[in-house]
Amino acid sequence: MTRKKDKSSSSDQMWRKIIGLLIAIGLVIAAWLGLDLPDWATELLGDRPTVSQPAPSTTSSGSTTSAPVARPVTIPEGAVAATLIRAVDGDTAEVLVNGQTATVRYVGIDTPERGEPGYQAAQRANRRLMGDGDLFLVPDRSDKDRYGRLLRFIYTADGVFVNREMVAQGYAQPIEYRPDVTLADDFRQVAREAAEARRGFWGGSGDPDGAMSYALTLEDVTLRAGPGSSQTTVQQVPQGTSLTVYGRDQAGRWLQVRTPDRAGGWLQTNKVFLNVPTAQIGVVNASGVVEAPATTRAATATPIPTPAPAVSDANIDGVVLRVVENSGFNEVLELRNTGRQTVQIGGWELSGSIGNEVCTIPSGVSLRAGQSYQIVSGRSEVTANGFKCTGSPIWNNTGETIYLRGQNRQIEIDSTQQ
Repeated sequence: MTRKKDKSSSSDQMWRKIIGLLIAIGLVIAAWLGLDLPDWATELLGDRPTVSQPAPSTTSSGSTTSAPVARPVTIPEGAVAATLIRAVDGDTAEVLVNGQTATVRYVGIDTPERGEPGYQAAQRANRRLMGDGDLFLVPDRSDKDRYGRLLRFIYTADGVFVNREMVAQGYAQPIEYRPDVTLADDFRQVAREAAEARRGFWGGSGDPDGAMSYALTLEDVTLRAGPGSSQTTVQQVPQGTSLTVYGRDQAGRWLQVRTPDRAGGWLQTNKVFLNVPTAQIGVVNASGVVEAPATTRAATATPIPTPAPAVSDANIDGVVLRVVENSGFNEVLELRNTGRQTVQIGGWELSGSIGNEVCTIPSGVSLRAGQSYQIVSGRSEVTANGFKCTGSPIWNNTGETIYLRGQNRQIEIDSTQQ
């Protein structure tokens, strides 16, 4: 007689197999994800399964690149991994993303174009920041620009935010194309800090290919449609705004600039801190074309012609002039009476070869033998006998001629002379 199988026992065995299979699948998945397993699970599975790695990608040049590393925690969620092919310039790069070659335009920043001063320096700065090529791309609002380039924030595998760092190092300016302005306020603040610290182009023309002309407003400034106070107002530019400078008028008293929000116009030279000598900036001719200066690397500005007294000497009645400080936004000039007689210096004037600023010593001021008198501007304050001419820096840090005029005589010194 054939014995019938117990249905209850058969059903229990089936459920045990199903549960065991589910546990085994769960352990395999945990091992594949790299999670630590208990000893009993390791013994049950034996050697952990090998995780399949993506094959190396091949760039358009034929070289192979490793797959990007895991996303650092400093990089926003949703970042897409990519591999650098090459840095095109300071704000553009070619990358390999999702198996395709693409050109990326960095959101929120602008660097010199080919042929402009500083182009090579910005390109080198971009390359340094890119590292070994593992990148992460993050969009702002738009996907592409009208040229088909991806619009992205760029992060390296080490968590370096390339867009922001280019501004922080002084090799890029903020630029705002709506709607991609999520970090516009932050980039403006970073640019101001770079200017005040004299980083990158803000430090002048130290790089072999020169420096792009940048300016920082020292007070609230009116941007005008042309070079002149009677010209139509374009907009008000707040203090501490970084500007890109493209040209100047013949006298060097007005600059043609672009604001971060891409407004173009003119403002007075003495209202801004300028990173290069005014004479190094091209003159905008009557047709609106910028005529290139004689050199883009001038160490000293070419003096703008000014009426000069008949006599120029090392001192005026024993009074000598020297620069105590001229760095960043701090400026202190000093007059010292090296003679034996008291000298009336009230009404004497200090001016420069760049711009139209004039500091006139208050009437009635005199200097006794051996006494000193300070004329300060910018952020400096009077700490001795003297007066404050203006709250804006007016002497170029990289060189201009300063004139002291009095008694129909003149002293000339360089603004870097101490």
